[in-house]
Amino acid sequence: MSGRRRPALVVVAALLVGAACWYFGMDVPHSVTVTVALLAVGAAWIAADGEDAPGWESASSAPGEGVRQDVSRLAWSLRAHRTGIPSAGLRRVHLLAAARLAPRGLDVDSSDDRAAIERMLGRSAYSVLHPGDRRIRLGAVIACLDALDRIDRPDRSTKGE
Repeated sequence: MSGRRRPALVVVAALLVGAACWYFGMDVPHSVTVTVALLAVGAAWIAADGEDAPGWESASSAPGEGVRQDVSRLAWSLRAHRTGIPSAGLRRVHLLAAARLAPRGLDVDSSDDRAAIERMLGRSAYSVLHPGDRRIRLGAVIACLDALDRIDRPDRSTKGE
């Protein structure tokens, strides 16, 4: 549609809808409000026509490692229910553990590495990573995440030596 036809069409359509609202029983102030609102929507439509999509769509489709969105997604997936933490949240924790343990040559899914992972994280953290049919509570998941976070921290008990 040409540059002049589109604004004219918006104005005519807004006036027709406003008049129809008045005709079918809407009082004058409200029908004028409907007309003005339609003009505003039409002006926004004309102004936005041909513009590219906002940048936030592409940014959220492929988040990088360590982005705040990862934390937000993890937090939402860990909402506790009566049955404990949903499997989607536990999967995210499992993926995080796999990523944190892989540089140390440990496979979170390998039974051969179970003893080493339990020594590094603790038995309760390992049970969060492999829940089976057990209900996992939020406190256990937080303790597991804390244990994963401590992997890269230097041991503070040997600092004074």
